[in-house]
Order: sequence, then structure tokens, then C-alpha cells
Amino acid sequence: MSIKVERTKKDYIMDDSCPAYVDLSAMHLCFVDATGRATGSMNVTLPTGQGAKVYGVLLNDPAITETAALKVYGIAECRANETFNAGVELTVAGTNGRVEAAAQGDYVCAIAREASGGSGHCISVTLVNYYKP
Repeated sequence: MSIKVERTKKDYIMDDSCPAYVDLSAMHLCFVDATGRATGSMNVTLPTGQGAKVYGVLLNDPAITETAALKVYGIAECRANETFNAGVELTVAGTNGRVEAAAQGDYVCAIAREASGGSGHCISVTLVNYYKP
């Protein structure tokens, strides 16, 4: 007698969703940060500032309490804050959620897959999450 065991493909979560803690209607394709609430559920809000750790890229434009669609793993599009080359480590530029070249002491949120043409330009990035010593 033999027992047949089937292997299943493990799917990795690349997208997430949760309520917006503040109005994020002007943050489409920008990075947002996670925040907790007394109710115990996670929400998303504006990044805390330049070089800060962030949660993911906002894929829609939710008002306060509406559901925010997020890309948290893999390849995403996001908005640049400045001009930079492909292959550059990126960090959040400030509370606007756009990205710029990371400096020492910043959290790196993405690697540029293509060069940026300047502020507001949409580029392809690979999402990462580490501290740049």
C-alpha cells in the first residue's frame, strides 16, 4: 500500500488592503506607512518623513476610512521625487510618499528598475525593506 502526497504551490501575498487612517486621495502610486488603532486593526497613513520605514505602495486613492489597495512585495510602480539612475537604492522622500536616492541611515524601500525623469515621474521598482548603514 502506498500513500500519494501531492505538493501544492505556495502563493506569496504580494498585495494587501486595509483602511486609510487619513485622506490618501492624492497619494496614488506613492509609499504609505502602517499604523495601529485601539481597535486592533492596522491602517495606513502618510510616511513619517525622509528616510523612514514604509509599508507599501498605494494602488488606489482612498479617502479616510476607505479601503487602501497596496503592493507590499514584488515589482511595483511608484512616483519619483527627483532624478536618479536605474539600480539605485531608494528611500521615501518625505510625507509625500515619493522616492529618492537613499543615503546612509535611511530605510531602503525599493531598488529602481529604470531611471527617473524627475519629480512626479512614474518608474518601475523592486520592493525591498532594509536599513542602509
